[in-house]
This record gives sequence, structure tokens and C-alpha cells, in this order.
Amino acid sequence: MNVLMLINTPGLDYDDRLRKEVLSLRESGCQVAIVALEYANQADEKKVYGGIEATTLRLRSRNWFPRAQGLAVKTAELYGHFLAQVLRQKPEIAWIHNLELLGLVPLLALLCRLGVIGRLIWDQHELPSDARIDNRFFMRLLAFCMNLCDAVVMANPQRYQLIQSRLEHPLRTPVYVLDNYPDRTFIETPPTGLPAEISQWLAGSDFVLAQGGASPGRYLRELAQAILSLESIKMVVIGPHQQGDLEFLDDRFGAQWRQRILFTGFVPQMDIIPFIDHALVSVVFYQITTANSRLCAPNRLYQAIGRGTPVLVGNNPPMAAVVEQWQCGVVLSDDGRNVAEIVRGLTAISTSAADLRRNAERARASMLWETQLDVFEKLLGEQHGS
Repeated sequence: MNVLMLINTPGLDYDDRLRKEVLSLRESGCQVAIVALEYANQADEKKVYGGIEATTLRLRSRNWFPRAQGLAVKTAELYGHFLAQVLRQKPEIAWIHNLELLGLVPLLALLCRLGVIGRLIWDQHELPSDARIDNRFFMRLLAFCMNLCDAVVMANPQRYQLIQSRLEHPLRTPVYVLDNYPDRTFIETPPTGLPAEISQWLAGSDFVLAQGGASPGRYLRELAQAILSLESIKMVVIGPHQQGDLEFLDDRFGAQWRQRILFTGFVPQMDIIPFIDHALVSVVFYQITTANSRLCAPNRLYQAIGRGTPVLVGNNPPMAAVVEQWQCGVVLSDDGRNVAEIVRGLTAISTSAADLRRNAERARASMLWETQLDVFEKLLGEQHGS
């Protein structure tokens, strides 16, 4: 069975959920190919994830409009590229990702009816915006498109329950949950040392790890203030960061903050492992201002626990439930917006780090991607109307 993945992603090297899905499908005997639009916007043919064929696209319309403008034209061009690839490859399963491909669903469903492709699976990594969830017309459209698919995948039970509660009628299409747990490859990779330049900068100090900690809504400024109010501890921030945050730190602390906080930029998923292993704690904050962030199910939380590293999280219900169940970290009384609360949480972890590590190691077996492989068997067998 051949499966064609269609996705708009920051980068294939950084998309851990896609990597795990692709490898699980290959283990199930499928031949998998990927067509992706990356932030780099470069056309290429390459192999990823140990031999999976991937085609990356270039949108010419990105040169015609500034960022966040001309979205209708950019989307139309993206849809055209994806449809061309589907018509060329004629997959038995077209597996599309994320809500921005909603407009493709009716077209691909028509191709299913015509026998050009066999089945259609829609993998919704995120929730719609709150405004859309509250819009009856959009929710009717969403339900209509979901019911055109052979199956829908969502990222955690809480998000599925929310969508289900906002629909006027029950869905006819089966919906499956794939929690974004780490896989055995990630969990069982042998520990290694940190890159030499990181070790040299740390100079033996304990450090807090912020995976994706500088993205908007992750309370980087509050976390940085907490770190700088404590003695000796440092922080490593993985992922993109905003120039405004650097300017804030410069204005507030001068150049001295750079001795205690290090921004690495993007790091490929598998290269994050040494950072997790050597961290005192991994911090995962998401503002609870939207349903999507309030009901977040971040792979970085599960990655840290899977490697036996304690976590500090906000009071977002899915994260809080995991940490409280396994006692593998500290849950704040808010979502991370209070500096004093962060200091309290970091101090609590410092004093009980050994016990928290043991608890995290006990929890890892229950948060393993491979415990969900039966979902793939169901997805591969799902036929619309069956």
C-alpha cells in the first residue's frame, strides 16, 4: 500500500510527529512518500528519516507578497502543487496534515470517488482558532469536510472532545487519537555528551532547558527573569526566537544576561537528546489564552519525561494531568506568566531532582509512540462508508 503525505511544515528535519508517523507506516509495510512545503521554500528531491522519498516545494507567490499577505494566492498555488503530485502519484492513501489543507478535502474526496486515489486521511495536529470554533458556519464546514474523509486523526483526547462538543451532529467519519509520544528510537538512543561549545559555555553549571521556549506565547521573558534571579543556574533555549525578546533582555539586564542564557536556534529533533539528558529540568509553557494552547499536547513534554528529565509546566490541563499522575515534575498554579511562581517551581525541582528523575523514568513506558500502533492498523483498514 502506498501512502502520500502532504504537509506544510517548518522543516522536515524538525517535524517529529511526521517522522514517527512515516516510520510507523513503513513498519506496517507501506511505501511512503512525502510532499512538503517548508519555511525554506526550496524545491528539492531528497531522502529523509532513513530513506523516505521527499519532495519539497517552492511557492513563487511567496516572492510576490510580503509575509502574511496574499494568503489566498499562496494557498491556491500550494493546493495546485499538491493536487499535481496526487494526480501524478495516484496513491492508495492520501494523508493530509493540518487545518490549512481544509480546502483540499473536497477535491481529494472527489478524486477518491473517481478512483484516482483510494482513501483520504486528515491529520489535524492543531485546533482551529477560537473564533472559528465559535463560528457555527465554520464548524458546519469542518464537520462536512471531516465526513468526506475515510478517517480523521487528532493529537489528544481533550481536543477531540472539544470539537465533538461544538458540532451540531455526531461525526460519521471515525476519529482516532495519536498522542505525540516519543518513539523507541528517541527513547533508546544512547546518551552522549553535549556539543563542545555548549559544554564550554556552561562551564559546569546546571541548566534549564527551554525547548521551543522563545516562540510567542511561551513566556520566555518571565522565564528569563526567573533564571536571572537565581544564582549560578543557566538556561539553554532551543528553537526560534524573536528579536524583541533579545532587546527586552538587553534593556533589562544589559549584556550580562548572555553569560546565563544561550539561544541555539533550530536543532534537529534527534540532536536535542543530549540537551534533554543533561538538563536539570525541561520547561514547557503555553499561554492558556486559546483552546489550542490550553489543550496543548507537546511532544517536548513527552520527550523530556521519556529521557528521564523532570519537567516544569503550566497548569494547562493535559500537561498538568500527566505531571501530577506520575509526579515527574512541578505544575505551576498558572500557565507560566508569573515570575515568582517560576522561581518557586525551579527551586522545588532543584531540591527533589533525583526523586523526580526516578518518577520520570517509571512513566516512560506508558508514554511510548509504539503503544499506539494499533491505531495505524485501523487507519490502514478504514474505508469510507465501511
